[in-house]
Amino acid sequence: MGTEEPNPNAVLDLVSEKRNQGLLVPRLSVSETEAITKNLSETDNGLLIFVEDKGRFYYWWDYNWHTLEPDGNTTSSEGSVGVEAPSLLEGHLWVGNETSQATSLNASSSGSILVGDGKTVASVTITGDLILQPDGTLTLKNTSVTTEKIADEAIIASKIANDAVTRSKIHSNVAGLGIRQAANGSLEVTNTGGGELLIGQGDSVVASGLSGDITLNADGSTKVTGLRGRSVSNNLPEEDQVLTWDGDEWTPQDVAFFSFGGSSERWYSGNNTPSFTYPSGADNGDFYYDTNDNRVYLKESGSWNLLGGFNSLAPASINAGAKADSYRTPVLYIGNNKPVEGDDIGFTGDFYYSRNEEKLYYRLLDVSNGKIKWQSL
Repeated sequence: MGTEEPNPNAVLDLVSEKRNQGLLVPRLSVSETEAITKNLSETDNGLLIFVEDKGRFYYWWDYNWHTLEPDGNTTSSEGSVGVEAPSLLEGHLWVGNETSQATSLNASSSGSILVGDGKTVASVTITGDLILQPDGTLTLKNTSVTTEKIADEAIIASKIANDAVTRSKIHSNVAGLGIRQAANGSLEVTNTGGGELLIGQGDSVVASGLSGDITLNADGSTKVTGLRGRSVSNNLPEEDQVLTWDGDEWTPQDVAFFSFGGSSERWYSGNNTPSFTYPSGADNGDFYYDTNDNRVYLKESGSWNLLGGFNSLAPASINAGAKADSYRTPVLYIGNNKPVEGDDIGFTGDFYYSRNEEKLYYRLLDVSNGKIKWQSL
């Protein structure tokens, strides 16, 4: 059109005879462009339109609209920009996301862009754990922070801003079952759920409940409910009392002791064999009566030495008509010589120790005459 000698290689040769006219391609709005897009395919590759809303030419290729832009690629190793470089203000629109993916170049007066060390022209490729987002920010890849990548003692207080790690920053999955997050952001171990604590080597979970003589209360405190598998009385012990076995449970009881005639020796009694620590407070020269097996011990040089024992009297040996009105702790009398018969001291079940003889006597009933006497053990 407009020429008598059209180009034989052109399907349509348009010529402005006065060189003052141009070709006006179809003009569409964005909505109109979107309306025709659904009818286009690869057979329409090369279709050209002008989008008035954008003020740009677009051509159809490979199921996408592409902007008709001048070539902005570098033409040499020096990085000089080709003719008609992309606008620095508007940026270069990329296929598929023309609203946000833009590139702005601020070239130097020499036409080169220095990257890397700022001295030479080089290409830049970001690798590793950092991701360059379209808005220019850098983010870390998920699971990229591992123990191996953190130097020992690298995390110090000065590198963490005050209040940087808040409750909202800690994901709920960090705690796990059995561990809960308090209102102040700290983690607390609870006694519910399936959470465990790694102890010892810290490489395995040993899950076992408390059993035996110690129980764990809900508030975290412990309680001793038995000794050697036997229950302990709920009665609170008083000063100088000890736990003794009464046949049913361990119960607090007094340890009886007596001194006679201003003597410094003391007499203890209980239903256990004396030991280095039991009864508490006993000194050398003190005596101990074991009511469990009817034996008497003397403490010498820090050790308890067995002095002797006695047999319980049979009921037939008790005077007719006599009865036990009460129970009393046997008394131990201490003297230098043998006890004198006829002295009105002691009751049946009492003891007398002669220092000179180093012998122990037991006060019992003589069934032959109905009188009590001292019987050596």
